[in-house]
Amino acid sequence: MFEEYELPDSGVFRGFEPDTFAFLTDLAANNTFEWMTANEERYRRVLREPLRMLFKALAPVMSRLNAGFETEAKYGRVLASIRRRWPDDRATYHTYLWGAFFRADRSRQTDAQLFVTVRVHGISVGVGIGAGAQEVWSQFRENLAAMPDKCLHLIKMALDEGFVLSLTASESAGVESQPVTLTALESEDDLAALREAESLSIERIYPASDELLYQPDFADEISAVFEHLYLLYRCFTSPYVPVEPLNAAPQPYSLEQLQADTFLDRDMLERMIGLLKDKGQIILYGPPGTGKTYVARQLAHHVIGSKGELRVVQFHPSYAYEEFIEGIRPHSDNGQISYPIEPGVFRRLCDEARLHVDRAYVLIIDEINRGNLPRIFGELLYLLEYRDPTEAVMLPYSKTPFTIPTNVYLIGTMNTADRTLAVLDQAVRRRFHFVPLRPDPNVLRTWLAAHDKTRLLWVADLLEELNRRLAEDGLDWQSQIGQTVFMLRDLDERRVALIWEHSVMPTLEEYFYNRAGWQSRYVYHELIAAAKAAHG
Repeated sequence: MFEEYELPDSGVFRGFEPDTFAFLTDLAANNTFEWMTANEERYRRVLREPLRMLFKALAPVMSRLNAGFETEAKYGRVLASIRRRWPDDRATYHTYLWGAFFRADRSRQTDAQLFVTVRVHGISVGVGIGAGAQEVWSQFRENLAAMPDKCLHLIKMALDEGFVLSLTASESAGVESQPVTLTALESEDDLAALREAESLSIERIYPASDELLYQPDFADEISAVFEHLYLLYRCFTSPYVPVEPLNAAPQPYSLEQLQADTFLDRDMLERMIGLLKDKGQIILYGPPGTGKTYVARQLAHHVIGSKGELRVVQFHPSYAYEEFIEGIRPHSDNGQISYPIEPGVFRRLCDEARLHVDRAYVLIIDEINRGNLPRIFGELLYLLEYRDPTEAVMLPYSKTPFTIPTNVYLIGTMNTADRTLAVLDQAVRRRFHFVPLRPDPNVLRTWLAAHDKTRLLWVADLLEELNRRLAEDGLDWQSQIGQTVFMLRDLDERRVALIWEHSVMPTLEEYFYNRAGWQSRYVYHELIAAAKAAHG
């Protein structure tokens, strides 16, 4: 009866009361329906409503962490019931009350959760996985196997900061297993227990004597704890495990390094950086072999510095909104099929970026023009133009407001030999700055000299002569041959001839398939002779 209806909203969280813990102590001594009925108003006033107001205060923070979280501060949703589901001879009620944030398409039992539990002696705040969350356990064990250093680093950081790890192993021979509490991971046995556990929690305990529990600021304290523990939640639930590096942070990737690695002019690189920071998104376009993807990666490393994050996706004709933003995907849980809403790669990146506003997050979209951009971006096209945090759109699946953080950047690459700029939707074009990467024999010359291949400088002359003839035959720079086809570390005269025969000529055959006699202008040895004559 105690959770069947909601009281009128009592306003804001003002802290718990000393009687909160006295009530639970009395309940432990008088655990009957009759006693609870007589103390119903006290229960609501000192325990139920303060906990509900606390979760209401935490909801905006949790939505920012993960737009897919269930955040409605109601019993049966984020808040549990104090009444036992299956009363036994010992007690009718739990001697604690708790609530948890979890993904809305799952339940408290089937997902990892960020929880607050009010007990007789204090309040515990943490993250955990229950025995019923089999899909989460599978993902966590996969992460432990694939990325043990990252996962263990996160757990050890929490333990070093005073959190406690509790593990419960599977029952053996009908004997109920008792929780094992660890304050450090020190041995192989500890790691084995972690891998084989049936349930776990990593929590910080605030004793009832802590004055902070009785103040409104306790909500801010828990918000900070949850933001800290959210990385562990991700370690449990996601194949992407963002963590601080285990070793010393790498040095920022300087503009000088960027210039040395890309062989591009400093002015051009500064222009790219300025354009990216102006709109938040640029597209590098040009024919194959101009280094678009490589330049995009190096540019991203410069922008993110030593703390940010880079991710890469490649668009294709069947790439969809559901993969990029969010969509419904089938899940099997203990033989039951469900269809939860899963965030896509871009929404996950944005959710992460909101946690670290002092860091840059870059998403490279390779071959961006191969996808149907209006369909993939959907309502986010509006947000690409308006990065104001007050300008949100409602996502159609999760029905949650969404914004693109100002510390998220997009770098697209576009192959102009496949499709020209003209085919791009005008609404898409308006939201990106476009930066051409043209075939450049000077980049090849610089690269050859830097790699001790000065004897092959004639290859740059060959490329220049080739593209000069293509221009004479009516092909603009967007269809010419890029320099990176020759930028191979083991390049020698034999490799140059093979590249010409098996890479350059097939491309020219495609360009001139309906022209007779074109081959006479592109004979390999004749072009070499012409190039050498032109350049002495």
